[in-house]
Amino acid sequence: MTITEGKQLATGTIGKRLTVLGVAILIVLFIYRFWLSGNLYAGDIGISPWNDQFEYQLIPSSWDSYSSTGLGEPSYSVAWLHIINTFPRLAGSILGNFPESNVFPYFVLYLILLCLGIYRISTVFRFSLHQTYVSALVIASNSYILMVTAGGQRTIMIAYALAFIIATELIRNTISDLSVTSFRTDVKNSIWCGLLLLVLSNIDLRIAYIMFLVYGWLLIIRLAAAGLSFRNIWHTVRTAIFSGGVFIAGNLYWLYPTLVYPSTGSGAFSSAHTSSAAVRFFSFADFSNAISLLHPNWPENIFGKTYFLRPEFLLIPIIAYSALLFNISFRNRVGRDKMVTWLIPVLIIISVTGTFLAKGTKEPFGFIYIWLFSVIPGFVMFRDPTKWYVLIVLSYSVLIPFAVRGIYRSAAIRRIIRAFLPNIPDSLIAIATVLTFTVIWLFTVRQAITGTLTGTFAQREISPEYGILATKLTNVNEYFRTLWVPMVQRYAFRSVTHPAVDLSEALDVSSSSAVISWLTSSAAKETVQHWSVRYVIVPLDSEGDIFVKDRVFDPEKFNETVAALDSIPWLRRIDNIGRLPVWETYSWDNHIYLGYQSDLVYQRINSTHFRVNIPPADTVRELTLSERYDPYWSAVTEDGIIKPRRSVDNLNVFDVPSGVNSLDLKYLPQSALEKGLMASLILVSAYVVLYILLKIF
Repeated sequence: MTITEGKQLATGTIGKRLTVLGVAILIVLFIYRFWLSGNLYAGDIGISPWNDQFEYQLIPSSWDSYSSTGLGEPSYSVAWLHIINTFPRLAGSILGNFPESNVFPYFVLYLILLCLGIYRISTVFRFSLHQTYVSALVIASNSYILMVTAGGQRTIMIAYALAFIIATELIRNTISDLSVTSFRTDVKNSIWCGLLLLVLSNIDLRIAYIMFLVYGWLLIIRLAAAGLSFRNIWHTVRTAIFSGGVFIAGNLYWLYPTLVYPSTGSGAFSSAHTSSAAVRFFSFADFSNAISLLHPNWPENIFGKTYFLRPEFLLIPIIAYSALLFNISFRNRVGRDKMVTWLIPVLIIISVTGTFLAKGTKEPFGFIYIWLFSVIPGFVMFRDPTKWYVLIVLSYSVLIPFAVRGIYRSAAIRRIIRAFLPNIPDSLIAIATVLTFTVIWLFTVRQAITGTLTGTFAQREISPEYGILATKLTNVNEYFRTLWVPMVQRYAFRSVTHPAVDLSEALDVSSSSAVISWLTSSAAKETVQHWSVRYVIVPLDSEGDIFVKDRVFDPEKFNETVAALDSIPWLRRIDNIGRLPVWETYSWDNHIYLGYQSDLVYQRINSTHFRVNIPPADTVRELTLSERYDPYWSAVTEDGIIKPRRSVDNLNVFDVPSGVNSLDLKYLPQSALEKGLMASLILVSAYVVLYILLKIF
């Protein structure tokens, strides 16, 4: 090849790749054009539109003092969320005066990764432009990811987009002939795959878990294709050891404290997350939903509201599985055909597996999911089985483009068409086939095209009262909580100084009547005082998802709640903030108090460490930390450690001996987390250095 020919080939390759990327960008922007307004709020975003004064730390915290119920809960088992949760802070430091509470950076990152994922799928599988277009439609606009993005599930949507990039790297690094793979190459590829999965795990551990299973399947398929010789088995085991070692080493910072300090029945490992009843409740999709790539809540995305199967979705699996009928053979540019010909059957197996897992406990064979949930390590993360839809989308994003190509290249199809249009060229047959698929696909997700989806796809006016409340609370430095009855609305302001208590969550009840019944009881006044609650607020329910009857906002329920709170003698109605009803309690305890002495002097180091000065006394005193009871809280004194006991209000009470004038309240898992973090940094750095050395030399 001459230099001129080489330049022409390179230019042609670059031009094709830019065209592929352009197709991906156009499809993605068309589907998500409603986001351009920047008005992105939905139920699962977890960040209010106001500048929540969250505490950003370089080191993850093992205790969450202001999210969830507002009374605190362990967070070391989900510390892997730390990086993605601080992403707006990073974006703000790069872009300048960018609100830390703004969720727009998450959606921008998702769109960028989605385009790159489509591009990588297209280039690795050497798709034509027709196939790239079809794959882009499947990846960017299936009902699963549209429901995820409409609901604002930040970590899942970003991990979903990144999963396609990582999947192509896993495929590229595992499709190799074991008989010619050197030790150096094997270790280098293993470390690279482990690092990719590690990055994914720090965005969403559940999606990383799924991709690790995909990686395992690919290794097994490679071994089966190469033959079960001792050498090949050892190569496969070695690959798994190195990749798994990187993955585990990078996650030691949360794995270590989770193992050292087992679950106390709250936080991420409460019975609401780990019981078989919970997984049965969350198994909304049935087999027909899963195989048809139909999200059970499509299109309204109302939690728990499922629909009958929409027959148009049945065309999707028919097209996808027809890929086998066209005897498609994927040709890798470096000629490793023996390994690559397994890919289509492997993708079929992956899609079938994803289908059975995505339906959860529904028949057929629903008992298998319960068994997996109870026995397999890590499966407890999948109480909501719809996360397994990722496997189905991953498979269909390759199977459907191959099937569409097989249809328009089929001799039988061409004969049928030319019986009516004898002079039609092959190119028009291809275009007509792709357009037909486009009509079918867009009809299934027509709500996304017409702009009738809710959540982040809908334009909404946020009640200004919430902004006024946020300003009012921000201007007060004193510590206290706000109590939301019956629950916190998504637009509520919360911060380290003013956590928002979700009363339904705190009481573990689901009905408004149960919340009101407790609040009007004789025990409520003292409990609310001990919870450091200053303001009691009834949300406006502008989204119509709190005070509902037959899934529609019911003003009578709202008025009944307001009237009930007006009748409580220890609440004083203050001037409304617009239409937002607010009450003030007559007294509220400090975050840390000694008996009935709420003006105790203490210093908050962070959410897991408080330094407290105690007035001298000759008797044992009760020191209360107004955080949800957890046995891993400790009072550290010069004479030793004092363990807490549970108060009647489910708070931490320490019996402080006489003579103790100062102590440190510490959450013990934080020390284990920091040790694990140090180990993770050292080990991952060593793996990275080893990878670079293997790459260079």
